[in-house]
Amino acid sequence: MITEAFEQLERMLNIKSACDLTGISRATLYRRRTPKPRHAGPPAPRPAPPNALSRAERHEVLETLNSYRFIDKAPPQVWATLLDEGLYLCSISTMYRLLRAEDGVRERRAQAWLGRLQLDPFVDH
Repeated sequence: MITEAFEQLERMLNIKSACDLTGISRATLYRRRTPKPRHAGPPAPRPAPPNALSRAERHEVLETLNSYRFIDKAPPQVWATLLDEGLYLCSISTMYRLLRAEDGVRERRAQAWLGRLQLDPFVDH
């Protein structure tokens, strides 16, 4: 009903006045008149950035992180040690990303595991 009134007012007045009188936002009006085309199917795969590590570079970073020297160190410690020696392989976040892809990041603290301890509800504990 409002759209019919708007169309009649638009013929007699300009768009701004018709929008003001009917309470329709001009942005909404223009958005409805020219809708964005819908893309069919899944989005296109994201291209690899030009500065992405090559397969050999990723392998070198993982070998360094898993080496005997750094096996018990966190990526920030490895990064700082290598940087002190004048060697920059990649950023700390890239080290974490590579380790996460290889299931190399996990909780290292000792966790108490109680298993499926069932207490008897009828016994006073």
